[in-house]
Amino acid sequence: MLEFPGLAKRVEEIQGQNREALDLAARMFSTWINFPIIHWLRESELFGVILSLSYMLHFQACRQFRSVVELCKIGEGANAIILTRSLFETALAANFNLAETLYIVVAPKLGQKYGNPPKQEVLKDTWIARAPWKGEQCAPLSREKRALIYEAHCMAQGYKVAKGISERQLAATGEVLELDTDILDAAKRRLGPEWAYIQSHRPHTYSGLNLKDLADVSGRLFQNLYTTYSDQSREVHGVDPISKVNVNHATGEVGAQWFSRDNTIKEVLFLANTLFFTFAITLNNNIGLGEEMDKALEGYFEELQTVYKYNTTIA
Repeated sequence: MLEFPGLAKRVEEIQGQNREALDLAARMFSTWINFPIIHWLRESELFGVILSLSYMLHFQACRQFRSVVELCKIGEGANAIILTRSLFETALAANFNLAETLYIVVAPKLGQKYGNPPKQEVLKDTWIARAPWKGEQCAPLSREKRALIYEAHCMAQGYKVAKGISERQLAATGEVLELDTDILDAAKRRLGPEWAYIQSHRPHTYSGLNLKDLADVSGRLFQNLYTTYSDQSREVHGVDPISKVNVNHATGEVGAQWFSRDNTIKEVLFLANTLFFTFAITLNNNIGLGEEMDKALEGYFEELQTVYKYNTTIA
């Protein structure tokens, strides 16, 4: 491993300062990865695509959570917070697929305003997705439809990467790499014209919403978790270099801050434990993972309340 000066000392400090949080993370992780989730997925009567996506997201969340915790252990809280953003989006995706009810309005796109008083005409064969307006009555988007929407978006992203590789290969060697789009085309047909259009236009997200609006329609828990997103994004976009230096105000010297500060480590571990628990309860509440998992998550929630003084509404 590549080591910064003072690593052993910093690791010891972090272990001492965050023993409860690290121990809780280790036990939640162990419980989840050793749990026979595939048995409960096979027992579930939910739509098969929903269960397949949940199974894949399960592995994704485990890998993200582990990476965050291990980075925190060696003082890399600033880099770990980047992965908490990914873990948040994984939990949000799980909720998008699994929530019993979720409201997104699909409406025709309107043209530019004209005339006096202003008028807008409906643009033919164009649609937008949006969050419901306050007090607006609309039907929920079914789980089955949401799963097909998410599945098609994931496929499209994969084809987009493959297309980029094909174009670079053609430019470099003249070799043409043929892409078979039959599977993607079939997935888009299953969506219907409205959602196929929405997914191919801005904001180019699976839900047709920006992340804040998706968090808003996903409930208060996700609304609260979204408040940390801008802080996470500072590291993603590389606009927090000041936190990587240590200024001696007495001498004016500026040196390296090789490790994240104590409060950063604590905050990132709080986020990681909260987000992984959120992911776990999202699966358990909507799939039903049995009495053993119910008891385990109830116990972990009590511990989270003790360590972080949670409000009881999180579960």
